[in-house]
Amino acid sequence: KIWTPPTRSWPSAAPVLPEGSNRLTPVVSLSRLRPGWKSCTAGSVTAEVSSARALTDGQLETLKAKLTAREGRTVKISTTVDPDLLGGLVVTIGSKRIDGSIRTRLNSLAHAMKG
Repeated sequence: KIWTPPTRSWPSAAPVLPEGSNRLTPVVSLSRLRPGWKSCTAGSVTAEVSSARALTDGQLETLKAKLTAREGRTVKISTTVDPDLLGGLVVTIGSKRIDGSIRTRLNSLAHAMKG
């Protein structure tokens, strides 16, 4: 049998190993280099959220619930305030980015009007 990572969120660098081999040491070593890799095996993930202004506790709870439902595992939220966004949110989870900022929408509209 071939051993494969338990979730689709494991890094692509995780090797495919024969079952019963004692070759998990390289994977453990990789997890020390990238702390986010360890959390994908622990059933949680960190979402970096940027917003134009500080989010209220109610907004953070709603966002956390929706992201947890979307990801299928516990989501921890790290927030930053970026006034340049003008409004909306930018959420980054691992290599995935959800950009719902007004700045991006305005830039898209300006680009569409040019061409």
